[in-house]
Amino acid sequence: MSPRLTDWSIALVAALAFTTGLVSLISGLPQEWFIFAMHGIVGFWLLLLLWGKLRRVWPRLIHPRLWNRRTIYGLLALLLVTLALASGIWWVGGGDLYFIGFNLLNWHIILGFVVTAAIVIHMFARAKRLRTRDIAGRR
Repeated sequence: MSPRLTDWSIALVAALAFTTGLVSLISGLPQEWFIFAMHGIVGFWLLLLLWGKLRRVWPRLIHPRLWNRRTIYGLLALLLVTLALASGIWWVGGGDLYFIGFNLLNWHIILGFVVTAAIVIHMFARAKRLRTRDIAGRR
């Protein structure tokens, strides 16, 4: 996938994760299990896309002399997304952790809002439109 397509896919999946998370938070009924399942599926989809992006930017991350201000912001974003995904996975797996009066689910929700806000700000500041060649196959 092209870098632009990867970035736009991450933005789309993050929006789906935020939406399904918000709907599951509002509904919260066991008979609406499908929305919880969708939220989990979207979370793992996001994890796969981030793995692809991390493979692309890894050379810049392991060589500190290549770092600039954007690298620091990228590392902070990576940390936030990792914490959001890990807290959700850990909570679903039965984990229980309280930190500063909040449990894992509360931290997952807070981090979800923070990550979504950061993505929106990032998209307004740096997003590049998709081109036909970003979407079209080689043939």
